[in-house]
Formats: sequence, C-alpha cells, structure tokens
Amino acid sequence: MNHLLIAQTLADRADIPRNGLTDVASATGEQALVVQWVRDALLDIQTNEEIKWDFLHNEFSKPLKPAKNLNAAVAVDKTGGLSGLPSTAHGFVTGDVVTVIGTDNYDGSHVVHEDTGANEIVITATYAAETFSTGDQVFIKDYEYYVVNGVQSFDFSTFKYYKKSEGANWKTPLQYLPYDQFQEKAADYSDSSDPVYVTTTPKKSLRIWPAPDDDFILVADSFLKPQSMAVNGDIPILPENFHMMIVWKALIDYAGFEESSAIFKFAAIRYDAFYEQLVWQERYQRSDERIIRVE
Repeated sequence: MNHLLIAQTLADRADIPRNGLTDVASATGEQALVVQWVRDALLDIQTNEEIKWDFLHNEFSKPLKPAKNLNAAVAVDKTGGLSGLPSTAHGFVTGDVVTVIGTDNYDGSHVVHEDTGANEIVITATYAAETFSTGDQVFIKDYEYYVVNGVQSFDFSTFKYYKKSEGANWKTPLQYLPYDQFQEKAADYSDSSDPVYVTTTPKKSLRIWPAPDDDFILVADSFLKPQSMAVNGDIPILPENFHMMIVWKALIDYAGFEESSAIFKFAAIRYDAFYEQLVWQERYQRSDERIIRVE
C-alpha cells in the first residue's frame, strides 16, 4: 500500500469520512490528523531502540578516489566565477571537496561544481590564465568520505574495500580505529597505497589511510535512518505484508485522541500480533558493541 491508501484505510477503520481524502499533502481537519497518525506510526515502528530491523539494513558503498594529475594544458574561463581545470578521466563528481596543489592560482580546497565534465574539473574560483604542469594534483580533501544521506550507523567490523577495476568478488577487510588512535597511526599522507585503516571523524564522516593509489570502493554494513512518507505515492520501507501494522499503530493513536479504550484494545491486539511476527521475520542479528552511530 502507498501513503494515500494507508491513510484512507485508517480513515475507514476510525469511521472518519474518507470523501475528499485524495491528497495527503493537502488534507485538512480530521483527515489531516489521519495523515499525521499514519506518518507517526511508521516512524514509531522503525525507531524501536531495542531492535535493528533487517529492513533498515543496507550495504553502504562509497568510491575511494586517488589523487589525479592535471593535464599540461590551460585553465578554462567558465564565466560567472567558475574555472575549469583539465584532468583526463579524473573521476570527481559534484559535491566532492577537493584540494588542488602545485598551481600558481588555484591551490586550496574547492567544492566540485555541477558543470564538471569527465575530463574537466570545474570549481568556484576567479579565472586566472595559467598553463598547468602534469605535476599539479587534485585530491579529496583530507581523504574524507562523507557519509551519504540516510545512513544512521555502521557495523564497524564489516568495513572492507575492493579495487574498482577488479570488481566486488574479492573484498579486503579494513581495520576500524577510534578517531584518537587513527590520528596517532595515520599522520603521514605523503605515500599512497591500498587502504589499511578506517575511522569516523568528529564531523561524522569516514576517513581512510593511507591515501588511495587506485580507484577503490569502500563497503560496510549500515543501517538507514528511519524513513518517512510525504506524498501520495510513497511506499513504506516496511515489508509489504506488514503495511497494515501501520494502520493498527495509527489507530492506537486515534483511540488516545478519542479517549476510547475499546478501540485502543482492539487496535493494540492486532498491532501486537503484527509486531511479534515482524520481530521474528525481520530482526537483524548483530552485536551492539560493533555499532558506530553517525547520526
């Protein structure tokens, strides 16, 4: 069921007229309460602190990019305060925070602009005419790889990497270190090689050491943040056969609003039955001692 259908089903169970409930975003009055009860119910189910649900389990994946040399070519005036740095098959994407070294006019940290192409890195920088040498470099700032939106925690025992060119069939484990220990061991980034250590920084990003010398992919078991619904077509992250569980949980909230003990008992019995089944089917087995929370 999608968001709208779940809200309409709740309205039916609560004996609230569903006529006119055709858009959750524009619902008013009692129907707006119905929509909110549904949204709250889904979040409540996901945020049970005693359980890491299997449906929130996810394999995190992030490219680890080596330093790239600039081409022996000229800077390009992209106008509007943007400059283009030529670098063949550089691999950087919009939003990457990169450091430029070796140039006369562009050294420093920059955010990769959306106008970047496969062979040109576009940054926000006042254009200055310059011919680069092949010794000039661009690399990810501090070798940090920011956690993608939606990740809440990692199982640190599962961090691994593989070489992009070789594929994911063979993964090499990484050793996770608390940030203070990582700082002691990973002070020198002048050499590059396969990754050895990984940590989470105080800014809730991931950092690896040494600096990568090839295109690697970092992977780990992660848990998603609780998912919400906003528009009619949103589908709950819960397994489909448990979508009615949202209705019964929302009906419990409705019963509290109406101060109806009969409806409360009726909804609670059905919700509890679904909950027990969900625990049996979906519980993700792991040790709490291995979980690193990032949000």
